[in-house]
Amino acid sequence: MLKTLLTGTALAAGLGWAAQADTLKIANIAELSGAGAAAGSVWADGVHLAIDEINETGGILGMQVDMSEYDSQTDPLQSRALVQKAIDEGAFALLGTVYSSSTV
Repeated sequence: MLKTLLTGTALAAGLGWAAQADTLKIANIAELSGAGAAAGSVWADGVHLAIDEINETGGILGMQVDMSEYDSQTDPLQSRALVQKAIDEGAFALLGTVYSSSTV
């Protein structure tokens, strides 16, 4: 019960913050080059399609989604640095990566 309450409170607080903005910033960190480019490019294409569809139907809670895309170069250290960059730039949510070594 407490876990559910805390989760709901955290979500409400996060959405309250997001509702103050005109857009919702999302970061996609994918393997667009290097050994994982084949998988990362397919992932990125799917994300682009989804974001376009979401924005065409009114966005999320009336806010358009603004997505920044970052190339991890299939390098776990680069991936980590890009995650920090996306957080520093105010991303509300992070998408990706495709390879588990980059995700860890």
